[in-house]
Amino acid sequence: MARIFDNSSHSLVQSFSSVSIDSVKNIVIGDSCYTPPGICLQVVYYSSLVILPPNPNGYYITWKVCCKSFEGNFQGSNSQLFYAQFPNPLLSDKNQSPKFNPIGSSPYFCIGYEKELDFSCRDIDRDSLVYSLITPYKDFSITGSKPFVVSTYKSGFDMNNMLGPGSTCEIDSTTGIVLARPAQLGIFSISVICEEYRNGIKLGEVTRTFVASSLNCNFGIPVYFENIPSSYEFELGKKNCFDIVASSNYNSELYLNFSSTAFSNGAKVSLPDSNANGKYDFEWKNAFFENIETTNDVEVIQTSSTQFFANRGKVGARFCWELADCELREGDKYFVDAKAILDRCGMTDTANIQLTINFEGPESSIYTPNSFSPNGDGIEDVFRLKNEANECLEITQTKIYDLMGNLVFESDNPNFFWNGKNFLDKHVSSGIYMVVYEGNYGSRKEVNSFKLLLYR
Repeated sequence: MARIFDNSSHSLVQSFSSVSIDSVKNIVIGDSCYTPPGICLQVVYYSSLVILPPNPNGYYITWKVCCKSFEGNFQGSNSQLFYAQFPNPLLSDKNQSPKFNPIGSSPYFCIGYEKELDFSCRDIDRDSLVYSLITPYKDFSITGSKPFVVSTYKSGFDMNNMLGPGSTCEIDSTTGIVLARPAQLGIFSISVICEEYRNGIKLGEVTRTFVASSLNCNFGIPVYFENIPSSYEFELGKKNCFDIVASSNYNSELYLNFSSTAFSNGAKVSLPDSNANGKYDFEWKNAFFENIETTNDVEVIQTSSTQFFANRGKVGARFCWELADCELREGDKYFVDAKAILDRCGMTDTANIQLTINFEGPESSIYTPNSFSPNGDGIEDVFRLKNEANECLEITQTKIYDLMGNLVFESDNPNFFWNGKNFLDKHVSSGIYMVVYEGNYGSRKEVNSFKLLLYR
């Protein structure tokens, strides 16, 4: 039975039980993306002609059915209350209440995937509509009027957590689009109220309660990164590059976003030179089998300095860094974070990968001979440091000690040579000596040492 009440006094104005079925529509569930098993949906349209007297307070109508069973977010078996509020029928410029748009072919959730549900209304009067999530109504008061009784949430669920722990459920107040992502199996109920305003004055409201199953949807592997290595060794003075490719089992829109601690030091992501077909070829080393793999003729658009887009199957980019800064040295680590985003069938799937860049600088010790023979024969008569392998290291001081720890030579000239004599200009004895040199590596200090054999 449907009942109509005064919107202000909540007094019963009229009730009726005679309605006609205008149409019955079986909704085809699923699409080319996914067809869930065991779900059916039928939409029935009812109508009845009711004549109401003028009333400046306006009216609201209620109709209750029993029962729907919640296995997800609400306790027990609940009635469902249908409700709408509308203004005075003699409103000077007339009014028709908003009508919710038809339910689409995807009245279900997929665990772990964001999904858009359309709770929008159409209003031929073009009034302003505002949407909100509400707790579903399940009953009215003893007299059949307001205040309404709402459904009771199970433990762990509430208005801020409608689909349970680890889930999201939000509504755009201007469009009525609900973005939901459940984290568990169940049958969940979501209720939306659509409020109608004209010139800032509220005229009425309508509600829709949506009950949908949350499923383990079998999409295969929607988006993934090709099996590239997780770390790379970069060398100073060279342009170091590697390709990153994300793939999908579906020809849908793919985005590839980057962030990196190396960007502030000159690293960049870009596209390689296009091939003869105006597309792009990518190459990488398989991290498991260590063979070289390629993918060719990929259509990619670089949409920003760190984002790339492809509308089918694969998306790729090339990370490059030409290391010329002596502040970087062996042992420094940098990270590249890549996120692939698949936009498919109103749902979003993501894959993330973090790569490590180890800076492979020159050896900390510079190239040096490890022996010399100051005997006057013209062959290796002096010892000197040769800074050929470490262009970033500027030597500032060198000291040479015997094995007793006595200093026998020192110099602040990086181009010094030692002829095997001590501070008294006397030849030191043959044996092992310790060479200690200091220098600046960019703005940092380096101290290194090695053993030197002196023989005659």
